[in-house]
Amino acid sequence: MVAELLAVPDSGASGRRLRGAAETSLRLLLVGAEEVSERWQSATIQTSFWRVYLADGPGVALTWAGGRMAYPVDDLICIPGWLRFRFQWRRRVMHRYIHFEPLGWPRELVESCFSAPFLIRDGGLARALRRLTGRLLDAGAWPPALQHAAHGLACRCLAAAIEGLGAAPRARLFPAGHGRFAAALALVEEALHRPLAVDELAATAGMRPQPFIRAFRRTYRTTPGRFIIERRVARACRLLTEGQTDLPAVARACGFPNRHYLSRMFSRAMGVGPAAYRTGQAARALAIPTAPAMEPTRPLPSRRAMGGRNGRPPDRAASTRPGNPPRGWTVA
Repeated sequence: MVAELLAVPDSGASGRRLRGAAETSLRLLLVGAEEVSERWQSATIQTSFWRVYLADGPGVALTWAGGRMAYPVDDLICIPGWLRFRFQWRRRVMHRYIHFEPLGWPRELVESCFSAPFLIRDGGLARALRRLTGRLLDAGAWPPALQHAAHGLACRCLAAAIEGLGAAPRARLFPAGHGRFAAALALVEEALHRPLAVDELAATAGMRPQPFIRAFRRTYRTTPGRFIIERRVARACRLLTEGQTDLPAVARACGFPNRHYLSRMFSRAMGVGPAAYRTGQAARALAIPTAPAMEPTRPLPSRRAMGGRNGRPPDRAASTRPGNPPRGWTVA
């Protein structure tokens, strides 16, 4: 957020106003409650979106590279995006969850600031998630009102995560001058289904291409072309997790010219091909129960789909990293 703290005229030293506009958009994906069961045992999960869980009792733990954490009772556990983790199951436990994705943060930035799951010790947030998931079976609940309440809760969870950071990682998330890229980052999200050249992003930011590329790299520690690829892969992850099975359709919806290009870029980013990822994510645990229809797309020229200046692919040095039916609803 680019904000300005202002004194209130004629109010003395105590009057303050905060003027600003949020520049970290957040996409709400899923809210629900279900029973953790044996099908979760040792399921390996990795997605670009964030997960916040609240368990009604002990019996489940998470493991990841270098750590283990038992599900707390009455505290929220937050799993940041891109983290690969596994479940360890001991007994059936009802748990409540909300999934969301902050937009505009490159993967490397998220991984450097949020390298492991963490607790959110906020009784108000925990009670709000219990109330929200409890209303999902209420026939009198108004879905748009629930959607706004869920979005607000996701924003509060993200704010709690940011507040828990030290000064250095918080400065990396919101570096000086990042506000000038807001329109370009929004365009990336809007145009993932089509070719997108860096020249177009630079024009959106009111800059020439080369200065734009240099400024973007200084600010986000990655190039615009690599960021576009990363967001295309993130969208593919979400569609595959939601149960989409037609890989050519997923490729088109994510701006890849064909399933082979999708497979190459996906494997490079996730360490596994899209077909294997789909099976591991959707069939074993935590699949989003309903898949929204993908927007209409059209065939794409093979190289224009990738991002990079004038539609050319970026260089190849992109990083390689390696119960009961749920009740809930998805937000497209």
